[in-house]
Amino acid sequence: MNTSSSDQTELARRTLGELVARDFRAATVFEQLGFDYERSGHQTLQEAAAARGVGVDTVVQALQSAGLRATGRAGEGLDELIRHIVERHHQYVRESTPRIRGWLDSLVEQEIDAHPEFADVREIFRSLSDALGPHMVKEEHILFPFIHEMAAAARAGTRPSAGPFGTLLNPIRVMEADHFEAESLMTKLSALTHGYAVPAGASPTHSRCYEELARFEQDLVQHVRLENDVLFPGAIALEGLAN
Repeated sequence: MNTSSSDQTELARRTLGELVARDFRAATVFEQLGFDYERSGHQTLQEAAAARGVGVDTVVQALQSAGLRATGRAGEGLDELIRHIVERHHQYVRESTPRIRGWLDSLVEQEIDAHPEFADVREIFRSLSDALGPHMVKEEHILFPFIHEMAAAARAGTRPSAGPFGTLLNPIRVMEADHFEAESLMTKLSALTHGYAVPAGASPTHSRCYEELARFEQDLVQHVRLENDVLFPGAIALEGLAN
């Protein structure tokens, strides 16, 4: 496939997050090559390739073979990116939260004498899950639909309708503040459980609960980075083009 060197250079200097937000097919390429675009969305393609010891030309060629171009219209990947966030990360939170809360209730009821920290672990996780539920609803029913509308308008070459919140920066800053609070609570959980370490002789419920909490933290980090470093910058850039 013949492509210009300027196009290759332009792709190499863009961040992973920008490329995914521009065209979600980039996510598939990055996953195949082992690039963590969720955690490292701020890295340029050049930086990410160097960090993994992969030639940037190889990555650029893979992106171009998938159909990506540096000159593609901004926001073309935002719809798929939102679908990915909702189906992978939001759904995981909704499925795992009742399970973890149930285990923590059992641990507090049955093992509190041996592990008094379970009471605090339960309280912090309750605060975290109580905050994440409404946060995801606000995203799915207010912010994400407006980003969908902006992306559709960009594809049609029309202007989107004015949002109810002025600039997108307003709801995005609220979502980012929610993310900061969620990560802070998760940090407290990790410290309280010594990194979700399970002592010898722990009950099966203790082991399952802490294993799921570790997975929950990993998913939350990916979830937050994907929104803060990929989706939100892509949406803000799209809004700038529409104005």
